[in-house]
Amino acid sequence: MKKQFVIVSVLCFIAMVATACNLFSFMGAEAETLSSEPPPPIAEEVPSAWGVPFRIAGTVIGTIDDCAFDGICALIVDANSVIYNVIYAPGMMMCEGTYDGNAVIGDTVEIYGELDEQIAITICTSPDYYINTLQ
Repeated sequence: MKKQFVIVSVLCFIAMVATACNLFSFMGAEAETLSSEPPPPIAEEVPSAWGVPFRIAGTVIGTIDDCAFDGICALIVDANSVIYNVIYAPGMMMCEGTYDGNAVIGDTVEIYGELDEQIAITICTSPDYYINTLQ
């Protein structure tokens, strides 16, 4: 009885890890296509509602590197004197957006994402979203 419980537990764990890593995407799923629409122009001010896609450019002034297990990884960006946490790795969840990981403090970055919280932008909810290093 113990052996069966251990086997079932291990199989459940493997299924959870495979799902989190999107390893089942080959099983009949339609390939996602990127939007053919260009991103909106760079925003001059913060959108008034959460979940609204927008594009900004700003300077990286810090990083949050807490995503090893269940925290987030984000760039802290100053854009037009507003400080944003730009999330590119939400802990154990999968991020659909793209980021090359090369931005360092002092670099200028362009972000296309959506307002996640009052001062947080996420690129993780769409494959159309991105962080590009400009300098």
